[in-house]
Amino acid sequence: MASTGDGRRRRCQWHLQKSIATRASPRLTGHTAEFVGKWFKMNTIVSKEAFRLAWDALLQEYPAMAEYMQQSLGGENFQHWALPYQVVHPTAPGEPPDGTKP
Repeated sequence: MASTGDGRRRRCQWHLQKSIATRASPRLTGHTAEFVGKWFKMNTIVSKEAFRLAWDALLQEYPAMAEYMQQSLGGENFQHWALPYQVVHPTAPGEPPDGTKP
């Protein structure tokens, strides 16, 4: 089973999601709930490729949020907060973490 490490990512996600919801409200009048729902769904994706497609779609569909998302989330610096970039894949006992054979 994949692991997201300690609670740091979960705490970071909580703050990001709270901030996104707060920032979306004045920018997306009438569409905030829809945007936040898509944001939450995007943050459950574990594939980097699928995550990237969802990210790009969200920026395209909600241009009012695009600049905020790019600036506040470090542009394309996904490894600090996005699930597919945080998942640690387990290795067999005695196998190095990079999956290579000793």
